[in-house]
This record gives sequence, C-alpha cells and structure tokens, in this order.
Amino acid sequence: MKNTIHKPPVLSRLVLSFLVNHKHPETVLADFDEQFCRKSREKGRFTAILWFWLQIVTTIPSFVNNSIYWSFTMYRSYFKIALRVIKKNKIYSFINIFGLSVGIACSIVIFLFVQDELTFDTFHENADNIYRVAQERKGAINVSGTAITFAWMAPSLVMDYPEVLDAVRIYRPVDIVLSYDEKRFNENIIFADDTFFDIFTFPLLRGDKSEVLKNPGSAVMTESLARKYFGFEDPIGKLLNIDSKLDVIVTGILKDIPRNSHFTFEILVRFEDYIHFHPEENYGPFENVQCKTYLLLDNNSSYKEFDEKLPEFLLKYRGEASAQRTRYYLQPLTSIHLNSDLFSELGENSSIMYSYILSGLALLILIIACINYINLTTARVSRRIKEVGIRKVAGANRKQLVLQFFGETFLMAFISLVLAVGLAYVLLPYFNNISGKDLSLNIIENMQLYLAFVCITLFVGLISGVLPAFTISSFQPVDVIKGKLKRTSIVGTVLRKGLVMSQFALSLILITGSIIAFTQLDYVRNRNLGIDKDLVLVVTAWKDHTLTQRFDTIKNELLQYPNILKVSRSGWMFDDKSINKRSYVPEGLTEEESILIPFSEVGEDFFGFFDIQFIEGRNFLPPPPNPLSRSNERIINESAARQLNWEFPVGKQIYYPSFDETYTIVGVVKDFNIRSLHEEIKPTVFEIDPNSSAYFYVKISPEDIAGTIAFIESKWQTYSPQLILQYTFLDDQIASLYQEEQKAGKIVGYAAFIAILLAALGLFGLSTFTAEQRIKEIGIRKTLGATVPNIVLLLSRDFMKLFVIANIVALPVAFIVSENWLRNFAYRISLDWWIFALAASIIFAISFITISYQSIKAASANPVEALKYE
Repeated sequence: MKNTIHKPPVLSRLVLSFLVNHKHPETVLADFDEQFCRKSREKGRFTAILWFWLQIVTTIPSFVNNSIYWSFTMYRSYFKIALRVIKKNKIYSFINIFGLSVGIACSIVIFLFVQDELTFDTFHENADNIYRVAQERKGAINVSGTAITFAWMAPSLVMDYPEVLDAVRIYRPVDIVLSYDEKRFNENIIFADDTFFDIFTFPLLRGDKSEVLKNPGSAVMTESLARKYFGFEDPIGKLLNIDSKLDVIVTGILKDIPRNSHFTFEILVRFEDYIHFHPEENYGPFENVQCKTYLLLDNNSSYKEFDEKLPEFLLKYRGEASAQRTRYYLQPLTSIHLNSDLFSELGENSSIMYSYILSGLALLILIIACINYINLTTARVSRRIKEVGIRKVAGANRKQLVLQFFGETFLMAFISLVLAVGLAYVLLPYFNNISGKDLSLNIIENMQLYLAFVCITLFVGLISGVLPAFTISSFQPVDVIKGKLKRTSIVGTVLRKGLVMSQFALSLILITGSIIAFTQLDYVRNRNLGIDKDLVLVVTAWKDHTLTQRFDTIKNELLQYPNILKVSRSGWMFDDKSINKRSYVPEGLTEEESILIPFSEVGEDFFGFFDIQFIEGRNFLPPPPNPLSRSNERIINESAARQLNWEFPVGKQIYYPSFDETYTIVGVVKDFNIRSLHEEIKPTVFEIDPNSSAYFYVKISPEDIAGTIAFIESKWQTYSPQLILQYTFLDDQIASLYQEEQKAGKIVGYAAFIAILLAALGLFGLSTFTAEQRIKEIGIRKTLGATVPNIVLLLSRDFMKLFVIANIVALPVAFIVSENWLRNFAYRISLDWWIFALAASIIFAISFITISYQSIKAASANPVEALKYE
C-alpha cells in the first residue's frame, strides 16, 4: 500500500514512456519509479513530483535528437531503396514516371485554365458588392433576356435607394475609329460615368480618378494604346478625334486591363459625351440611351432582396404596362463571365460547363496514369515477396513497410511533378492557341500553384500507392517461406484486370466523344442553311447613316466591277445576338395576347440575293421614295406562320402597339437559318426599311478575291473616308458561332489521344511482364510445336476479353453522354452504330498492336534460352 502511494502520477508516467520509447521503456520506467519512491519518502511527495517532471524536461533534448537521427536514418534508407528500385526496373519506371508526368502536366494546365475562369473580375476591391442590372422581356409564349438598360435608371436607383452607394452607366459602340495626326485605327472604346473608378478597380498610372472624367471631352487611355499613338511622347493633354464627331483630351493613363475582366477597353470617354453620337431627332431623348448599368451596394444589403424592390421601381418610372412585361434583376459581377449569356453582353463570356469538362478530362487522364502505376506495381508483387519476408523476419512491422512503399510512390510522384512542370511549359502555348487564353506558368507570383502542386502530388501518391503499399505489406513471413500466396495473387489479378478494363472503358468514352464532336461540328459547318453563303462579304455600314441613303448609288458602282455579282443589305447579322424582338398582336387577338417575335430589316432584293424561296405570296414592292415613310408590308417565314397558326398567311394583318401601326403579310419564305444550329429556326417577321441598313452583303466570284476586296476598299474611301472598311466573310461569321464547341472538340480529341497513349503504355508494360512471367511456359509450348500465332493468341486472349467487357460497360455510357451533349443542338447528327464501332476499332487496333509486339517478341525467342536456366 505504501509503495502504491509513492508511485509517480499516471500522466507523468505516460509522458515519460513516450519520450523513452525508442530505448528500453520498462527498465527506464522501473528505475525512475524507484527513485521517485525514495525522493517521496525522504523529501515529500510534492518535491518528488517536481523532481520527476524535471527529469522529463531534461529527457526531451535526448528524445528529439534520437528521434531525428532515427527518422533520418529510416527515411534515408527508404529513399535509397526507392532509387534502387527505380534504377533496377528502368522500363517500368519509365512507363510510370512518363505516365504520371503527362497526367500531372495536363492537370497543371487545366488548373491554370480553371483558376483563370474562376478569378474573372475578382481583382476589383469591391467585387463582392458590385452588380449588373439585367432584364427579362416577357411575351405571350416566350421570354428573352438582355443586359440592356436605359440611361435614366442609374441616377434614379441611387436617388431612391440608400443601399445603392453608387452606380455607373457604360456604353460600348462598335467599330469606332480613333484618329491622331495620320494614325487612324479601329479601337475598343467605352463611354462611362465619372463614378467608374469609384466602383471598378482599374489602376490609374497617371491622373486622379476623381478628376479624369469630370470635364466634357475627357478621355483615359491604356498604357498600350498610349504607346501605339504617342510612342515616347507625354500623352497627357493630347487631342484625339473619335469618328470625326468628337474631340477628346487625354486626361489619364490606365494600366492595361487584366485579361480576366469580363469587359475590356483601350479608351474610356465620359458617358455624357455620347450625346454627340446620339442626336435626339434620330434616337429620342438621351435618357433612353441603351447602356449597361452597374451598382455598388453596401455590405449589409442582399442583392436578392433588392431584386424584389425593382418591380415597384419600374412601376414608378415606366408604368404598369412596362412593369408587367419586363423584370429587372441583379447579376453579381463575379458570376457574369461564367453564368451569363444575355443579348448585348459587353464581352464574350464563357460557361462554367467548360471548366467542369476540362477538370473531368484532367482527372480521367490522371486516373489512367495512376492505374498504370498500380497495375505494374501489383503485377510485380512476386519480385518483392522475398524482400518483404526478410524485412519482417528482421523485425520490420507493417507500418514501416507501408511507409516504405508509400515513400517509393511519393518519390515517383515528385520526380513526375518536376518533369510535369517542364512539360506544362511546353504544352501551354498549344493549349492557349486552342482555348484562346493567354495562360502562363508563373510559379513565383502564382502562390496557389504551389498548393495545386502539393494537392496533385498527394492525390497521385495516395491513389497510386495505397493498393500496392497495403497489398505487398500484408504478406506474412511464414506464407512467403511456404509459398502460400495463392489467395492474395488471385485478388491482385482480379483487381488488375478490373483496372485494365477501366482504362479501356475511359479511353473508349473519350475517343467516342471526340468522333461525335468532330462529326457534329462538320455537320453544322456543311449543313444547308437555306441560303447561298459562299463568297459573301459582310460589310459594316451602320456607323455612317449617309451610306444607307446612298445605297442604290453604291450598289450600282460596285456591280460595275466584273467580279462583284450581287449586292444587298440588312439591319442585322447572321448570329445569335443581333436580332431584336417585338410584341406583335396577330389578327383576331387582343393586346394582352401579344406575341414576342424576332424582326429583321432587309433590303428589297435580300431574298433574291441569298436564293431564298417564296412558298406563298410575293416580295416587297420597291420602297417609297420618301425616306421618312415606312412600308406597311411584311414577309414572314414558315415558322412564324406555324406559330401564328395561319394556314393562309398572305393578306393577314399584325398590329404593333408601340408604333400604333398595322402591317399586312404579303409573302411567306422557306425557313432558313439566321442563327446557330443550337436553336431551331425562330419565327421571324421581315420588313423593308431603307433607313436601317447596318450591313451590306457583297457576293463575289472566286477569281482574284484579293483584287476584288482591294477594289471595295478603294471605293469605300470615296463613300465614307472617315471610316475604315470593316468586313468579314459570311461563312467565317457563321463558323464563329461554334467556336466554343470547336475548342471543346479539339481539347477532347487531344485528351483522347493522351488517354490512349497512356493506356497503351500501361498495356505495353503489363504485356512485357506477362511475357517474362510465362517465358518457360512459352518455351515448353514452342518445344511441343506451338507456332508464333498460337502463342500471340495465348498471351493476348486475356486482354481481349477485358476489351470486350469494357465495350459492354463503356458504350452505353458514351451513348448517354453524347446524347446529352447533342441536345444542345436543334439540328444534329444521329448516333449511328458505325461511330461506336469506329471508336472500338481504334482502341482495339492500338491495344492489339501494343500487346502483340511483346507477344511476338517472346514467341520468336529461342526456347532453349528460356528452358536452360534451371
């Protein structure tokens, strides 16, 4: 009882036990217990406890020193063994390191892409509190969205709602010509309020943000544009001219706009100066100028709650009719780039879906590379069995063996990471060319990249190493000595076959997706759109309204050139964004039953120019001689006739409440595509309007295209000398509607190639190992009369079985994924059997060639060499 009383406290003994566990803890603890009892009897228990903890403190340096030495010795041993394993198995190490390097390099490139996409507009100090006002326009059967607002909204919102700290209006005209001395270029210009720099954080290199847009005629340039126009001269105070309509003075210099801004510009001009481009006699009151409106809300405001106040705001300023047809709402600034595709965006936005797709592709490639490592490592278990047995007999526990094999994997992953960084440098220019990005592998400034390196290496190390480490370390020394490893081998074989099958399946899905993507894009490029689009120049003419008034004269002069075949005009382009809609009231309905239908202004010879056929009725009559008068004739397409439920549309009337005008349908034309094939052909109302000829269409012959364009440019200088000729080919313009799909198709194609390459490398390694394992069997079979084809078939049979199973699993998945993607297109290819057969044949051919190479090599070897070993 007395001895029990004088024992040290339990906590003290636990701490001491931990500190001396690398020696002989029982002996050390017994010695300390004896000394503690003696001290306790002689000087009291409290003094003994103080002495005991003093001993613990003095033990810590020794513990740390011994632990570091022991850990360093252990891990140095693991490192040496790992290097020895890599050096000894050069082929397998190359396959593993190359595969992991490619997988990690792809992951690094995709990480940079996703990082760039997710950080759009986040560089603004108040990014989380900045919102853009957008609107929905409601028709009887459809709804359209737009980023357009009106100039009166911003000051009214600031005045009516205290939570709106500030607002800015932005207007971007198109194809603006900036002039200084002899220099004339089309530049990217925006008009904005002087609150612009209070809301957005675009750094000024010169000028005061509160003053640079304060006075009329003020302009701020980016540093790149300043160098372009002024070289090494001081740009401040220099006079520039915009479109021969407005003189501006440079009052500030901006740092170049970051590429991850959802809108960019080279020159910024005061918003009120846009009145020079917006005469009220032509466009109405300045307060109705169409613009983009951005708000800065206070930190405590919820933009969703603010959305609920906008209907009453619209009711107050625009009345009940407008409030019923239109809904305004706020878009967070940081979500615009990835989650907005409205009419009249300030820039080309993207979609979050592409980040998901690319991340998925990177993950698939990385998994395929990890599968190679797992397969080759577990397949070669028999080569490490004796090593494991000896280590366990010598006293190694399972934890130490797991650490050893994980160490080998992480060393392999680290070597692969170093090589992958170099490979990513090589791949980035090609990826930028495909994706349209300007990504760079800036390791010094991009600290998040280090975190990505760590996460990718940990992922690769854990996924690749967990199965080999725990499988190999689970062997018991007795089983190793007695050769009782049959069950473990069976489990390893089944697992390995499952992983090989997974590689086949993933590769098959990727290559099927590539074939379908390229086939669909080829279909949309070559599908008959219902128009003659070959060798048609689209010339921008909307900036000079005198061109519209002189169209007939210009047309006749152009047609005198032998290689110009036809000339026409319209008020819109062949794209998804330039077609507006109007609410029409069909004959027999009320205003409450109005239907929102797209409308298009065209020239009287538009349908003849594009060889568009009339189903019923006639073309427009020649326009009235008075340019201020408007024709009341309208032509509709087949889709509009169906939507209006008119069996005989000619002679029917539609009413347009906004102008209080009634129009008569005089003809119906066959449906033709004026939008991308993502959407079905929309019902459209065509009107003839000589005052709205934004674009001229010029049909040219294939002979001397360069000379024809040069002639048009020379004539253009006489028609509108202040403007630079802006043109594009119609087929290129239509092809641009599918840029995102083309990028995605190329990326999926390259991903499929990389996946097949890695899978083929893995199969090469496995077939090499299989041939080595069965070398004696092959020798015996050849001695008994087996031919090379017999042996090749024998060694390939198991892999081909896995290929068949992978087809059964992967083809339905590929079908479902492809079907979902094709739903984005109203006009699409059918998923015929040959597409899947072609994908399977490609995988089969590559796999069979890879496996057969090693099989033929093994089968062609001299059987004597295989049998004389023992």
